[in-house]
Amino acid sequence: MEKIRSDYWFEEYLKEFKLTRYALERDYGLRQSTTSNLLKNRTAFDNIKLSTAYALARAANMTIVELAEKYSDWYKKNKKGE
Repeated sequence: MEKIRSDYWFEEYLKEFKLTRYALERDYGLRQSTTSNLLKNRTAFDNIKLSTAYALARAANMTIVELAEKYSDWYKKNKKGE
């Protein structure tokens, strides 16, 4: 799996899954302030709320674990069995 720079993960997520902020807000219930903060503040994946991770996983047709495997620095550092 390709490593994503942690400070740009949300931009890469949007590109990879061909999603827009508007679609995430409209179809998956994310607040405009949430998507704005993810972009402007470059919020690390490890610092987002579980409800946000769930919405992002649903939008990408992934499980939360799959999403974490791709974007979480903590998950990558602490994954057992590899």
